Amino acid sequence: MKQLIAFRVDSGHKIGVGHVMRCLTLATALKLRAVESFFICRSSVGSIEESIESEGFRVYRLPPASKAYAPLKGLMHGDFLACSQAEDAELTLSILESQETVCAIIVDQYGIDRTWDEILPDKYKIFKIDDLADREHDCDGLVDQNFYNSLEQRYNQLVPVGAALLLGPKYALLRPQFRDLDIGFRRARSEIKQVLVSFGGQDPNGYALQVAGDILKHTKFSVNVMGVSRKDQESAWQELQSRFGVRLQGPAYLNDPLGAFDAADIYIGAGGTITWERFACGLPGIVYSVAENQVEMARDLESAGMQTYAGNINHYNWIDLARHLEPLSDAVNRWLLSQRLRAEVDGKGVERVIEEWGLGG
Repeated sequence: MKQLIAFRVDSGHKIGVGHVMRCLTLATALKLRAVESFFICRSSVGSIEESIESEGFRVYRLPPASKAYAPLKGLMHGDFLACSQAEDAELTLSILESQETVCAIIVDQYGIDRTWDEILPDKYKIFKIDDLADREHDCDGLVDQNFYNSLEQRYNQLVPVGAALLLGPKYALLRPQFRDLDIGFRRARSEIKQVLVSFGGQDPNGYALQVAGDILKHTKFSVNVMGVSRKDQESAWQELQSRFGVRLQGPAYLNDPLGAFDAADIYIGAGGTITWERFACGLPGIVYSVAENQVEMARDLESAGMQTYAGNINHYNWIDLARHLEPLSDAVNRWLLSQRLRAEVDGKGVERVIEEWGLGG
């Protein structure tokens, strides 16, 4: 029987776009295995449903909440759902039941927990994509692609016994171009010439402007800025461009950032889902947290010797960044780190998830 899989995922300035991007990656891989998928989303400012549709997938848009609701308390991002779980689940269920047989629904939404799960009939398998381990789930499987020192214990008591738990960067949901990479070219790079700066695809707070400006003013490095600029910063970016010319590329949203990763010698910016694309490319980085849920992983990756954590971006200053740049100026250190990052993320995570969850047929 033909498989049909639903994705329940949202995006926007508040939520970011990483959740949708990793779901799109999984849906695209399933499509190559003749498994059809569709998306269920609730629009918000900055959401990217059109990008999902441009990739050839149907999107069903949920309406705004019709009833008063209280965000989940005690959770890191319990307000991400913008609706009560009960109303969201009922609306989602009505869409599921309007389709030909749906065999599974994959949920990537920090505001959904077992309350939502238990409303769906048992005939629907529920798989979760999560990073937070801050709530209970009634699911058949869960993937957390991130790195934590406490990884093996994070979901104790949070998922049913027997749920297929897939934990760690070996399950990173990366696009195919990040799989068969040769990073050997990094060995010959004796000095830092180009820095990739990114604080998310949309950078709603405009952090990249200050960081990129300081690098251009205080070093000889070229800077490539990945992510769209805020409207109120356009004149400031134009001023930097006129002053530094070809040393500044962007800011621009890149659908395929592989070339930007390869061209860069180091990365400076936010953590989050970009981390695993960067690791797959062997790109050393200095990371700032821009959201509370990024702090634990940023610290744990630093303690494991895989990146520099420079703290919360709200405490940014050039003197501290210059201090963090110094160890990366050593070419041997950079090459050793590049090899370690690539070994941590081999780009085969999507295939592992599909196989271990039995989604491919």
